[in-house]
Amino acid sequence: MIRNIARNYFSEACNLYKRPIVTRKYKYPDELFDAHSYQKGGLILHMLRNYLGNDIFKESLREIP
Repeated sequence: MIRNIARNYFSEACNLYKRPIVTRKYKYPDELFDAHSYQKGGLILHMLRNYLGNDIFKESLREIP
């Protein structure tokens, strides 16, 4: 599943467009909630979880105000 999400994201990033997850450049507000941002955000969260380990990752989520 993660591989499919990554493949879809990178395909879109290479062939269509790239942008930061957070941006102030948009024509319509709903452009901020597209598959590109959700896939990229999900991949970054999985990367952090794998890098930190499950326990530290879960603890870090509790620390966010």
